[in-house]
Amino acid sequence: MFIFYIFMGFTLYPEIEFLHPNKDIFVFDLDNTLHPMEDQINTKTEECIIRYLKEEKKLYDVENLIDSSRATYSTVLKFVLMKELLSYDEYLNHVFTKVDYDGILRKEESIIKLLESIDKPLFIMSNGTKAHVKKTLEVLGIKHLFCGVFYLGYECNNHVGKPDRRAYELVQKMTNAKKIHFFDDKKRNTIVAQSLGWNCYVADYGSIHELVKRVLAS
Repeated sequence: MFIFYIFMGFTLYPEIEFLHPNKDIFVFDLDNTLHPMEDQINTKTEECIIRYLKEEKKLYDVENLIDSSRATYSTVLKFVLMKELLSYDEYLNHVFTKVDYDGILRKEESIIKLLESIDKPLFIMSNGTKAHVKKTLEVLGIKHLFCGVFYLGYECNNHVGKPDRRAYELVQKMTNAKKIHFFDDKKRNTIVAQSLGWNCYVADYGSIHELVKRVLAS
C-alpha cells in the first residue's frame, strides 16, 4: 500500500476529493499509544542533542537551557528545533541516526493483529518528526497497514501540531471522512477533535486493545 506523509501545517490542498470520501476512518497517535517506549526514545534523543550541541556548537550550558524549557515544551527536540539551536538537517544527520530504534522498539504481533482486524482506512496523527514516525512504523512492522501519516513539519519550519485546531481540520479536509475514530494517549489532544465531531478515545498502550475492540463491537 502506498503511504503518504503530510505535515499538519500543510495548506496547498488538491482540487480533488482526497483519499476516503464519506467513509469511517481510524486515526491513531503513535508514541505511547501504539508502542510504550516513548520515554526511552526521548531520553536517548535528548542525550544525543546535548552531546551534539556541546561538541559541535560549543553550548556548554545546554543542560540549563533545557531544564528551563521543560515546563513550556513537551520535548527537548521540540525546544531546540523551535528555538533554532539545532536545524532539522542537523537533527537528521547527527541526532536521529544515533538513536537505536531497532534496539529500543520491538515488533508486537498483538498490535499488528489488532490493526489488521480494523476493516477501515487507518491513519497516524503524530507530533513526531517525519523521520521518527517513518522509522517507528518500520521497526514496529505496521507501516504497510496505514494509508497515511500526518506529522509535525519541522523540516518545513512549520510547527502546527496537536492540539492546534488547524491540524485536525487538515485531517478532515484531506480524508473527507464521514466519521473519524481518534485514539490518543493525551486527553488535551482529544478536546479540539471532539469539538469537531470526532469520536475520541484517550488510549495509551495499556488500554488500546480493549478500546479498539469496544469500538469495533459497537
